[in-house]
Amino acid sequence: CNTSTNNITGFSAIPAGYFTPCAFFVGHESGFWSTTEIYSSAYHRSLMSGSPCVDDMSAPKANAYSVRCLRD
Repeated sequence: CNTSTNNITGFSAIPAGYFTPCAFFVGHESGFWSTTEIYSSAYHRSLMSGSPCVDDMSAPKANAYSVRCLRD
């Protein structure tokens, strides 16, 4: 089953990109903030277009990543 073509997970993300104080990335990657903080940073998950991998890393809070809102 190829989940990239049938959206079986129900999570559709577009490559909105993200912003750091040094660069702006858009078109092939998306980053989503996590609620987990670590000192003056926070964790985020990154998705890259065409890749099944999800990266989990921390970044300064000055960076701009997307936020996913869920309805109860």
